[in-house]
Amino acid sequence: MSVYETRLLAYVDIIGWSEACAIESANLTEAATVIHDAAMTFSSHHKDALKKDTNLNINPMFLQNEFAAFSDNFVLSLPPDFGGRIFSIADICRRPLKLGLLTRGALTIGPVHHRDNVIFGPALIEAVQLEKEAVFP
Repeated sequence: MSVYETRLLAYVDIIGWSEACAIESANLTEAATVIHDAAMTFSSHHKDALKKDTNLNINPMFLQNEFAAFSDNFVLSLPPDFGGRIFSIADICRRPLKLGLLTRGALTIGPVHHRDNVIFGPALIEAVQLEKEAVFP
């Protein structure tokens, strides 16, 4: 049994994070909160709590979404048959943009292990390489 599964993956990096850290901008705290809130929304702890609430009708597709974050990088991954739903990552990217922070990223599909904030595999490596090659946010 493989540790990997095929998933759609959106990898995002906030551009200029290091420079912004040097001036201790309040926008950094807010941007970090945006990323943290997204991670909490997709966490297995949160999903388990939702499943226990018998008054909720949870979309089973939501339960298959995974999100990971480190510093100014974040990743959303979904099963490949979710298709264009991967572009929901744009909702998360808009919030740092409103704070004056641009993002740049890449989309891939391929083998990855992704559970909560644990993510590794060829699809992630490819996405990071593609993001580094990108010129424009």
